[in-house]
Amino acid sequence: LFHPESIAHLLVCPGQEESMQLFHHKAVVWSVEVVENGCEAALLTGCEDGCAYLWDLEGSDKGQIFAELRSLKSMELLMPPLVIGITALQMLAFAF
Repeated sequence: LFHPESIAHLLVCPGQEESMQLFHHKAVVWSVEVVENGCEAALLTGCEDGCAYLWDLEGSDKGQIFAELRSLKSMELLMPPLVIGITALQMLAFAF
């Protein structure tokens, strides 16, 4: 779980690890961060497919995703300015 040179290995005794919750992802997880959301703890995970998930770690809804984000694909970035440009050209063509 932890590299021997990190200080985190002092928190877990070898052979005494215990899984308290499993979080299933559709892609490989690249980054994990525990954050505090108000007064509750949450787990933020970033995946290789550009998605980020925020998991609830406390309360009756423990283990549920309560936020999901993803990166924009290239077509989603290019289409809005392209549509605006085509619309402007059409308006110019009809105006003159």
